[in-house]
Amino acid sequence: MKKEKLLKHGKFIEVIGSSAADIGFLAAAVCTDETRYFMNFVYCDENKLIATDGRRMHIVELSESQIEIFGFEIGHFYRVLKITKSRVWLADLPKEKNGIGEFPNWKRILDQAAEKKKIAKFENSNSMLGFSQNIKPVLDNLPEKAPTDYNPNPTKYSLNIAYLKPLPVGRPFNVYVNENNMAIFESEPLTALLMLTECPNYFS
Repeated sequence: MKKEKLLKHGKFIEVIGSSAADIGFLAAAVCTDETRYFMNFVYCDENKLIATDGRRMHIVELSESQIEIFGFEIGHFYRVLKITKSRVWLADLPKEKNGIGEFPNWKRILDQAAEKKKIAKFENSNSMLGFSQNIKPVLDNLPEKAPTDYNPNPTKYSLNIAYLKPLPVGRPFNVYVNENNMAIFESEPLTALLMLTECPNYFS
């Protein structure tokens, strides 16, 4: 599908103030692989905006006033056009006019995250020292995969810390893990679902 076919927008949306920061967080998870067009956008469903690149999913829960003021519509896709510290511009792409395809089943993923265990709190920091100190309790408490006959070495799950960069600085997040090897960072109205990866410990 050529890009020009995706330009049948319904309207442009300008998000300002603290809501712009929330959209900036959301936009960080938008997929940049152009062969997967259905994930190249922010999607609106129920009272949420969702974005995913297949390895992480960011969700922002919208208030009734935000939906009314900015005009987000259920079932619509939004292309992020420009982001500044205080403003975000989006193009509304009604699904039926653009043939984008089906957005991933975010409800199933969120349901999987419902059964979770709290392991730490995390607060992002602009300083390397502050970040290192704050992330340590999270990394220390990630689960381990038990050894098997095929893999006798214990396996520690790891987290791509680059995925934490979009989390707003100075904002406390509760951190959870679940049985589906997912880390969940929550700070209302923001949620980040991050897939964990296996990191074999050969020196145990």
